[in-house]
Amino acid sequence: MKKNYLVFVTLLSFCALGLACKKSSGSGKSRTELITQSAWKFEYFGTDANKDGQVEISQLDDCNDDDTITFSTNGTGVTNQGSDVCSGSNQTDNWNWSFTNNESVVHIDIDELGDINITTLSDTQLRGYKDVDMGGGAMLRIIVGMKH
Repeated sequence: MKKNYLVFVTLLSFCALGLACKKSSGSGKSRTELITQSAWKFEYFGTDANKDGQVEISQLDDCNDDDTITFSTNGTGVTNQGSDVCSGSNQTDNWNWSFTNNESVVHIDIDELGDINITTLSDTQLRGYKDVDMGGGAMLRIIVGMKH
C-alpha cells in the first residue's frame, strides 16, 4: 500500500504538468515543460489529517531517499527505486498520466492513485494532495512534495 502511495505521489507530480500547454505563472514554461524537464525526488510524503499542509506522519522509508519519478511528454512515466530498492518493490514501475480539470488535477492510471490535486508546480517544486476514503465516512488527506 505504501509503495502505491509513493507511486501516486510520483504520478501526482507528473500529472501536475500533464499533456496540456498552459503557462505556469512566473516561469514562462508550460506545465508540461515544468513536469517533464527532469526527474523528481521526494521531499516529503505523508498524512495531513488536519489539512494544514504539514505532514503529521511520514510515509517515506529510508529506501525511498534515492527514488526518482520521471514524467514524459507522451503521457507515460516511470518510478525508479535507485540503488536502495524497497523490499517487495520493482526496480522500476511504468505508468500513464494525464491532466484533468483545467490542469489542476493529474490522473494516474494506477488503481489506488487516480486523481491527485496539484497545489504547486514550478521549476523546482511539485506539491499535491489526495483525500482517501477510509470507510465509514472518514477521509484522510495524503500530501506529497517533490523537488528537482
